[in-house]
Amino acid sequence: MWNGMLQQGSGQVLALMPDADPDLLAECLVAFANSDGGTIVIGVDETGHMLFPAYADEVESALRVSVQMCRPIVEARWHEAASEEGMVFAILVSRSPELHSLADGRVLVRAGAENRPLTGDEIRQLAATKSTGDFEMELAPGAQRADFDEEIIDEYLGHWQERQRREWTRSLDERHRRVAVCSESPGVLPSEWADVRQIPG
Repeated sequence: MWNGMLQQGSGQVLALMPDADPDLLAECLVAFANSDGGTIVIGVDETGHMLFPAYADEVESALRVSVQMCRPIVEARWHEAASEEGMVFAILVSRSPELHSLADGRVLVRAGAENRPLTGDEIRQLAATKSTGDFEMELAPGAQRADFDEEIIDEYLGHWQERQRREWTRSLDERHRRVAVCSESPGVLPSEWADVRQIPG
């Protein structure tokens, strides 16, 4: 699974970084938390190839600095992941019910492979959508596509496309898995999410 993801390059829910740069990490943390969540992979280039080994203490240290640059702090978990060329580090960020900004005041969202700063009007619009509770972020055990109301799905995708200013072109089943509403195995998180380490605030 990891090799296929890495070869796709950075995108809406994936950021590939050659090293653990705290400033860029903080931007990705805020952008993913304000959007649909995502995964940051450290130690690879944009083609998915390893550049040089990353070390756990360096990644954890950079991540601790990065989360402190977020307002409020973004919760992130990390773990080692195996690729064809060796071990890389994956940082997992969930969609947040809160509105996050950087210490310099910028509010970012993920737009394709970029972290896009929002205008004042866009910030107010995003803040209005951040009123959901944590229960809406939980995986629904055994949930399948047939369990969801099609009208609600269409409405949700409409809001998503308006917020991201682009059209969702992949399958709806993949969409549900990406935002962790459904998983490939009913009620089970992907195995790559096992043995994760949470970075405390």
